[in-house]
Amino acid sequence: MSQPAQITTGLAGNRRAQQRIGIQRTAVLRVAGHPPIPVTLVDLTRDGCLIETDALLAAEQLIELGVAGIGTVGARVVRSGSIGYGCEFVETLPSGSITSASRGNVVKLDTDLTTAPGADVARVGKFSPRQRLLAAVAIVTLPWAAILGVAVLLG
Repeated sequence: MSQPAQITTGLAGNRRAQQRIGIQRTAVLRVAGHPPIPVTLVDLTRDGCLIETDALLAAEQLIELGVAGIGTVGARVVRSGSIGYGCEFVETLPSGSITSASRGNVVKLDTDLTTAPGADVARVGKFSPRQRLLAAVAIVTLPWAAILGVAVLLG
C-alpha cells in the first residue's frame, strides 16, 4: 500500500535547490531495448528523483520513468548508491507535479508489465460502444416520453 508523501532530510553536502519529497510509490522504468521494469520511486523533486531497482543502470544513462500523476519523464542517471539510483530529469517538472504524484488517489501498479504492447487488456469502468449508444438514446428519448405522458394526462 502506498505511504503518504513526506519531506525527507538531505545528507550533508546536499546540492538540491528543493526539498526531496518521500513518495515510496511504484513507477515504471523504461530503458531502450528492454521491457518496462517496475521500480520504487523513493523520493521526488521537480529536478530529479531517487529510484530503487534490481536493474543495473550506468552513470549518465538516459532512461524514462512512468510516474502516476505525472506521466512519462525523461531522466539521466547521475549517481548510484546503497539505496538506489539518483536521477536528474531532462526537463524540470511543471509546478504542481509533486502534488499530483503524491495524492492519495495514486495506487500501487498491479499491472503485468511484461504484457506486449497492444495486448487485449480489459478496461475496468469503461462502457462498451453498445452501452454508450443505449445511454445516449435513453437520454434523448426519456424527456420526450415524459412530456408526452404529461400531455396525455392533461389532454
